[in-house]
Amino acid sequence: MTGTSRDSEITAEKKKASIYLGRMMQDTTLEEDRYSLDRRGIKEETLVVELKTVGPYKAFKLGFPFEYLRLTENPEFWPQGAIIRQFRNNSRTGCKHRGASVDADM
Repeated sequence: MTGTSRDSEITAEKKKASIYLGRMMQDTTLEEDRYSLDRRGIKEETLVVELKTVGPYKAFKLGFPFEYLRLTENPEFWPQGAIIRQFRNNSRTGCKHRGASVDADM
């Protein structure tokens, strides 16, 4: 169930989408990822977290308002060769993706 009342003393956070962005070059920075999202139209409430990786590439968790998810589903949105998929949080062992992980206390 999702609340619908607009007349409340408390407020809820907007629904967020989280995706995994992998196979990025080692010189890719958090700031570059944020700028890339901003330049492509996702200008508000973005979260970019670098994941620990094994191997020569970097990976990131990207979070943004859910309303932008459809925009990011277009392969033309991303650099050639990048891997994009839904970010799944495994609370038992931390967030894990093939070759990448981030601590669960994020």
